Amino acid sequence: MVIILGIVFAIMVVMNGALFYVLYSAVTVTKKQVSSCFVRELEDYNGYLKEKKQESQELENKKKALKKEITSLEGVVLSLKTSPFYAPRPVSRELFIPTARYIDNEFFDNHKRVNDMMKGVDQDKIIADIRSRHAYTGNREDYDTACRLLDFLEMETSYELCTIPPEEQLKTLAEALKDRELEFLGRFLETLGEDEDFDVLNFRTFIREIRTAQDPKMYIRTGDPNRGDGNTDEDLVYQYDANISEGLKIIYQNQSYDFSIYRLRSKK
Repeated sequence: MVIILGIVFAIMVVMNGALFYVLYSAVTVTKKQVSSCFVRELEDYNGYLKEKKQESQELENKKKALKKEITSLEGVVLSLKTSPFYAPRPVSRELFIPTARYIDNEFFDNHKRVNDMMKGVDQDKIIADIRSRHAYTGNREDYDTACRLLDFLEMETSYELCTIPPEEQLKTLAEALKDRELEFLGRFLETLGEDEDFDVLNFRTFIREIRTAQDPKMYIRTGDPNRGDGNTDEDLVYQYDANISEGLKIIYQNQSYDFSIYRLRSKK
C-alpha cells in the first residue's frame, strides 16, 4: 500500500513538474513575442515621428520662403505705387503682382503728330540760322595752334616726357617748340604758382581747354547715319547718334541747341 502511494505521489510530482515547465515555457515565449512586437511597434512609431518632423520642417521652410517672397513683392508694389504704368492685381489675400496698364491711345496720335512736325523741319535752315545769329567769336589762330600742339604731344611723346624730371621736361619743350607753340608754353607757365613744378600732362590739359574754348566747328548730331554725306564744309561735323529718333542736336561754341526727339533721354 505504501509502495502504491509512493508511486502515485511520484507520478503527481512528475506531472506537476511537467505542467510547470510547460507553463514556464509558454510564459517565456509569450513574453519574448510581446517584447518583440512592442519593439517593432516602437520602431515604426519612431520612424513615423521622424517622417512627420521632416514634413513639418519642410512646411516651415516653405512658409519662410513664401513670407520672404511676399515681403519682396510688397516692396515692388510699394515702389511702383506712384507709377502711371503699373497697378497691383490681387492674386490672394496677401500676394500682389504688378501688371502693366494699357497706354492711352492718344499717346500714339501725339507721337505721330510730333513725328510729322519734325519731318517737316528744314535742318539746313536751322544750321544756317544758328551760324548767322551766333557768329564765331573765338580765336581761330589759338585753335589751330592748340591742335598742332596736341598732335605733337601725343600720348607716347607725353609718356616719354613724364619719365624725366620736371626741369628736363620744360627744357626739352622749350627747345622743341617755336613761335606760337612756344608762346602757349609761356602762357601756361604764367598760370603756375611759385612752388608748383612743370608737368607735361597739366600742359596738355591746358591746351585741350583752349582748343575747346576756341573751337570754330559746329557739331551736328542726328539719327541719320548718312546725313553728312557730301558735306564739304570743314567747320560742319556731322555725328551719328542712334539715340536720336527725329531732328538734330547742335553743339557750337560750348552751347547746345537741341531740336531732337530722343528715344531715351538718359543716354547722351
